[in-house]
Amino acid sequence: MYKKLLLICLVILFSKNSQAINYQKTRAGAYTLTKSLALTDLKKTASIIFLGRFEDFEYHQLNALEARALKFQIKEVIKGIDFDQKALVLNEWAKTKSPFSNELIAKDQDYVFFFYQPSKTGFTSLVGMDQGMIEVKPNKELTFSKKLSKKSYRKTQLLMFSKEIVPESYQDLKKFLNSKS
Repeated sequence: MYKKLLLICLVILFSKNSQAINYQKTRAGAYTLTKSLALTDLKKTASIIFLGRFEDFEYHQLNALEARALKFQIKEVIKGIDFDQKALVLNEWAKTKSPFSNELIAKDQDYVFFFYQPSKTGFTSLVGMDQGMIEVKPNKELTFSKKLSKKSYRKTQLLMFSKEIVPESYQDLKKFLNSKS
């Protein structure tokens, strides 16, 4: 009698543990540590920069890894993709924490996105996680990530003199991104 009861308890215990392990496998995620960047770091590091809107994402397999296909509507290309392109799909590894969720990004809002060059396996991510995403308000004012350490850049005025400039509008940011400095 005790043996049957013990066996039943063990079966229940192991079945609960295997369910927990399976749940953990599907919900496991990696967190990446990112250092605080400056606006000039975003410009130098990003291979793909554009003004657009995040539309949606879907999970799929890419090179035998779980991927998140990020879909964007492009309003203006700044760097790294065809200038007449109106839509873009980029893949990020699905096991990392992502700013592309309904809680962190508004689908009806414009952003300037800064992405790394996709790897040989086809994956990319925002430069500096949410630092690589600058919100552009309807009046063209900018909202930077709180993690972005320096929201200004140096512009040379005359010979050795330079001036710190904080872009306050999308036009200011675009001038900086298209400049040689």
